[in-house]
Amino acid sequence: MLLAVQVFGQSRTVTGVIKDENGVPIAFATVKIRGAKGGTQTRSDGSFSINVPPGRTQLEVSNVGYATQVLAIPDDNVLGVSLVKASTVIEDVVITGYTTQKKSSVTGAVAVVPGSELHDLPVTDVGNLLQGKAAGVQVTAQNGAPGQPSFIRIRGVGSISAGSDPLFIIDGVATDAEQYNMINPNDIENINILKDASSSAIYGARGANGVIVITTRKGHKGQPQVNFNSDYTIQSRIPDNFKMMNSAQKLQYEYDLDYTNPYMSDWLDSIGTATGNPGIDIQSVPIDAVHQKWAQVEQGNTDWFKVLLQQATLAKNELSVSGADDRFSYFASYNNTYQEGIIKSSNYNRNGGASQPNL
Repeated sequence: MLLAVQVFGQSRTVTGVIKDENGVPIAFATVKIRGAKGGTQTRSDGSFSINVPPGRTQLEVSNVGYATQVLAIPDDNVLGVSLVKASTVIEDVVITGYTTQKKSSVTGAVAVVPGSELHDLPVTDVGNLLQGKAAGVQVTAQNGAPGQPSFIRIRGVGSISAGSDPLFIIDGVATDAEQYNMINPNDIENINILKDASSSAIYGARGANGVIVITTRKGHKGQPQVNFNSDYTIQSRIPDNFKMMNSAQKLQYEYDLDYTNPYMSDWLDSIGTATGNPGIDIQSVPIDAVHQKWAQVEQGNTDWFKVLLQQATLAKNELSVSGADDRFSYFASYNNTYQEGIIKSSNYNRNGGASQPNL
């Protein structure tokens, strides 16, 4: 006689509470059965209850920001879990709009300029910081006047009437070119440049000319830090090989071309009136008389480069305070920038500050 016997195990219910290192219950932590399908989440008080099939002896507990734990199920089916905060290395991230992505996973055309390449440069506006830092980004000075912002073009000129300036986002807030120019370059943490059409999908028509996302500095955990930075720069006209004529050389040059400047024209008119020969040519006048008049004109010899131009100074003074603890971070700064132009009587003076408290 053949006797077949089937033995069925019974499932069991495991309960428990999940807390953090400080004994605070963790809500919505994930509890899964190791090696089987099925799982649950903790309640607002950190408690959970889960049915475990026969043959399964381990549970896997995890939560965002905490190290995952694999625990054996005790005989009494009651489990107490204490999760420890995870210490992980964060990969480079790119701010693409309303979210951040790992740099390695971004498929759009994005250029990232880190803060280490932006600080302590003798410039007054953000546009100058980007020169040569990102492919496809063209930065052109407007007119060279002190404090003038630069033209920034991403993917060239997109419109004649509507403008081609990119959209500027500063800490999540859309601004225009005038406002971004007021930012102290040393207060910038990093700059992300969105260059392709995907920026329009995030920001709409305003992002058609590209988007420049600026993230300013925040406080970091540790002792409060007080930083003072002072820069002093001398600026001058770019040297060239052009040598300007003095008065004597210019007068001789005009004489050889049979040309008269206003000073000589008035003199010739007086000679023509006196001699009854209006419209007299300068080369018809005796050379001794011409030289005598030249001597009078040459007394006004002026080096206009020395009159109009100067060696200009750029002075920057900055003070910042930053710090953070487990609940609060702060960053505050004040800066003064004074720039003279190489043309006398032209200058630019800016006083600004920033405050970044975060709870």
